[in-house]
Amino acid sequence: ITGNDRPGIVQELAAVIRHKGANITHLNSRQQSAPNWGVPIFSAFATVTLPIGMHKDNVIEALESITSDLIVDIEPE
Repeated sequence: ITGNDRPGIVQELAAVIRHKGANITHLNSRQQSAPNWGVPIFSAFATVTLPIGMHKDNVIEALESITSDLIVDIEPE
């Protein structure tokens, strides 16, 4: 998960994942400088357990709907 950093972004991500019935089992996030973007960048690696029958695209679309600058990539385990 990558996007412009701002207060509350982790809470927003967690709320969307919870709303979808999924569960975050691991989260590692950081803020990094991005001089070309002009704002700090938020990035996170998360392990998310999806409900049985849910396709990962449902979660990707929901997370990316938070803001237009958020990029979400999910790799199945």
